[in-house]
Amino acid sequence: MQLNDILKVQYTDEEYLLHQREIHKERCDKAIAWVKKDINNEKKMKEFHNWAHYSMQNMFSLPGTMGQRIHVGTPPAWHECRTADEEYLWSLNRMHYFTELTALYHLTGEKKYAEKVMGDLINWIDVCPLRSLPDENTTPEE
Repeated sequence: MQLNDILKVQYTDEEYLLHQREIHKERCDKAIAWVKKDINNEKKMKEFHNWAHYSMQNMFSLPGTMGQRIHVGTPPAWHECRTADEEYLWSLNRMHYFTELTALYHLTGEKKYAEKVMGDLINWIDVCPLRSLPDENTTPEE
């Protein structure tokens, strides 16, 4: 498949948002299934809560951090690469932690996890506005 073929996919802004919601729901469902599978496994649940503790504090292990958790800012500095690895920003802006925090909210009912996701998402929308989707006349360079 060529880039021009990919760019020909026509979504309205509303359709694109719905598409992204579906993708996030699938990821959340997978995370919930993973946790439910091991919910009686005390070690797994402790690891999951430990991971969530760091996520709530915006402490992540991202490309270029040599496996160490670093503070990415509060709210996260979505445009600031804090390592020499450019994949750092790509990973941060993929918000992988949203899926696990959403799953933990569903499992525990603790609103702090959902509030964290919503707060960071609203901040991301404010700081990283959606550009117009490409149309059929868009070149790969654009």
